[in-house]
Amino acid sequence: MLHWNVAAGATDSAVLRGHVRSLPVGRAGADERCLAANLGSDTLTDPELPTSGDAFWYLVRGVNALGGGPYGFEGLHGVPAAPRLSATCP
Repeated sequence: MLHWNVAAGATDSAVLRGHVRSLPVGRAGADERCLAANLGSDTLTDPELPTSGDAFWYLVRGVNALGGGPYGFEGLHGVPAAPRLSATCP
């Protein structure tokens, strides 16, 4: 079970998951999956387990009446602190 602290002012959360072996850089990862969008809770149970020798990564973002925040920040093309984008989770 995953549990996180909800961002101040957030009414919902969105949760991404991917495999550590293909940890993404830039716009999404090849195996990135949206586990939940518009989740009105601070917990989620992932029904799947990673294969032997692998692990999952998870990213959570807060959503409020104005929209969703970023899934964190990363360096992209030499620009530090670019917002991380998702191609799979609205």
